[in-house]
Amino acid sequence: MIETGAGFPNPLFFIGVVENNVDERLEGRVQVRAFGIHGTNQEIPTVDLPWATLIIGSHDVNFTVPPLNAWVFGFFIDGRSAQQPFVLGLIPTQFTQVNDPSISGWGVALGNTVDVNAQGSRSQDYGQPTLSRLARGEDLEETYLLPLEATRVRNVPIAGGGVMLGSADNMGVAGGDTAPSQVSLEASGSDISEIVETGPGYNIVRLADGSVVRQDGARNWRNNNPGNIEFGSFARRYGAIGTDGRFAIFPSYQAGRAAKEALLFNSSGYSGMSISQAINRYAPPSENNTSSYVNSVASAVGVSADTPMSSLSAQQRATMLDAMQRVEGFAIGSTTSADPNSASVQTASAVSESTPVAGGSSSASASPRQPVWDEPSVAYNAEYPYNRVIETGSGHVFELDDTPGGERIMIYHRNGSYIQMSPTTTTIKTPNDMYSVNEKNYHMYVGGTNVVTIDGDCHVLVKGNKVEEIMGNYQQIIHGNHEVAVAGQMNLNGGEQGQIRAANLILESNVENLNIKTGKTIKFESGEAIHFKSKNLFLQGSEGINLKSENIFVEASATVNLKAETGAFEASGDFGIKADHAIIGGGQLVSINASTVAIDDEVQLANGMAGTPQGAESATDAETAKPVERPAPPAKHPPARSVLV
Repeated sequence: MIETGAGFPNPLFFIGVVENNVDERLEGRVQVRAFGIHGTNQEIPTVDLPWATLIIGSHDVNFTVPPLNAWVFGFFIDGRSAQQPFVLGLIPTQFTQVNDPSISGWGVALGNTVDVNAQGSRSQDYGQPTLSRLARGEDLEETYLLPLEATRVRNVPIAGGGVMLGSADNMGVAGGDTAPSQVSLEASGSDISEIVETGPGYNIVRLADGSVVRQDGARNWRNNNPGNIEFGSFARRYGAIGTDGRFAIFPSYQAGRAAKEALLFNSSGYSGMSISQAINRYAPPSENNTSSYVNSVASAVGVSADTPMSSLSAQQRATMLDAMQRVEGFAIGSTTSADPNSASVQTASAVSESTPVAGGSSSASASPRQPVWDEPSVAYNAEYPYNRVIETGSGHVFELDDTPGGERIMIYHRNGSYIQMSPTTTTIKTPNDMYSVNEKNYHMYVGGTNVVTIDGDCHVLVKGNKVEEIMGNYQQIIHGNHEVAVAGQMNLNGGEQGQIRAANLILESNVENLNIKTGKTIKFESGEAIHFKSKNLFLQGSEGINLKSENIFVEASATVNLKAETGAFEASGDFGIKADHAIIGGGQLVSINASTVAIDDEVQLANGMAGTPQGAESATDAETAKPVERPAPPAKHPPARSVLV
């Protein structure tokens, strides 16, 4: 109450707890129970508490309201009337057990519907300071780091197999060799890059170092799947690379363990259950001795079977995972070298990256002969107090990390999407669809090698012109069909040699002419036969025409004209000329020269009646030659004697 205009003479300061942070007026107000003023919730219900205005020292009206059950301090501007509260700040608190307002008289009983608004007092926050784990560098297995590492894309093949990238990686907590104990898990299995073959009691796999081994032993050990998670969309989301027919196969033990932890403690299907309910769903009585399973796990954790899964601490969760692993029969088996030249290994190596393997997944890796790249590892390597973290109740994270040598910016969405900028790499990833819309010009510069690998189809529509300029070589490797459809003119120009090669090659001009032109020689070579078939066939050479083959067939429905200044017909075997009426001669001299000349047993002497080879004489222009009328054969004379010359 203002009496003199000089200020607030009797403000009443308080410490209280936030019991409602959903302001119907959307002004960022909260309802606070002030200790020593409002009594218990039995005396004054939450709905009757006055709304407090937040005073933000940064002068930013886009602030984040304090979560439910958060302790705050402030003052009543109207003094002991206590109806006009102002909140000055947040008091960091640490909850060690569930608060029951019916007993304590303050706070809010939490349920799934308000967990997002109660960051700091949820079951997963018990025993944790208000400051984020990522800012403190503690209990990192409870953060996004392990799921992100487990779902890294690895062994992505590079087209053509001729490029080996020296890509940089991050040496953060999850990816480096010196990871702190918070995220180090017992890795009992081998890192698998490719599934070659699975069978009863064994797997044949290719390891990350390229070696091929046979693994015999427990199913969940050889599958890197300590929880025996069945293969499906969930397993694929957490990095499963295939299946043994039912259960998922993970690339590493860490990936399989992270998937099991996410399923039990982060998925909506299990997190709201008790231990007993969760195990009855996880290992149904129709296939397991579930009651014994429940007792073994609850005893190992040291709690009753009715304990809510959400109330377990980080250490209790780890103990539960270990206990379930033992019940599931996890035990280290034997690993022996497999023959890399066996049929199954060779077949698997020949499978392309997009070829499905059992269970509908894709092959996990390319052949070791093909260069690949991996998604960079998580770059987190923060040290207190350099990492500034904004972490929301639902699991979104924004980090500004100034740790010397590990400076980075991380924007993480709870669905697994993230943008990570580290000292050595920048990575953008989303498990969902991605859209990039640019309404004006778009410029992209790549200073090194540009690698694009697409598991599905690729469609590129250019409504204007497209120009590609390659200063070096250009190679296309197409494992299926290749079709080029051009509405207008298509030109293929080569400064040097041009080659077209196919098992069966067809050149067709279905409307107009087919023109083949060369500055020098045209050579037709066939392993079997060459056929020319046309209504009119023209062969014209200004110097000579040479046709040489084991067999030559020239066929025309009308007339064949051969014209040249000099013509030579040569055959290594027989050479036959056959016609209804064959005429040789008509010039100055006809010579027949051979060691032996055979003329058929019946020779007719024409007495000057031999016809002139008018067909050849009329072939003055091969391009305009017309079929000529053949002269009738001369009248037959009485048979003459046979002559042998």
